[in-house]
Amino acid sequence: MCAEVDGAILPELAAVSLVAGVPTADRIVIPAASRSLPTDGASQTVITVQLKDQYRNDVAERDDSRQLVYPEY
Repeated sequence: MCAEVDGAILPELAAVSLVAGVPTADRIVIPAASRSLPTDGASQTVITVQLKDQYRNDVAERDDSRQLVYPEY
């Protein structure tokens, strides 16, 4: 068995790196930790935004993630 890339035959052992593509808006997943919250002004939940590329691969976490708290006190 052998593998070929752009016409070149790869050696028996080859390192392969898969890199996720650019995030696409129709593949973003936004789950919330709680399905509902009381309207008491104090309850909280965690909402995660997971970016995915066009092939549904997770796009790696960036160092500049943000935490939003609303309302600000």
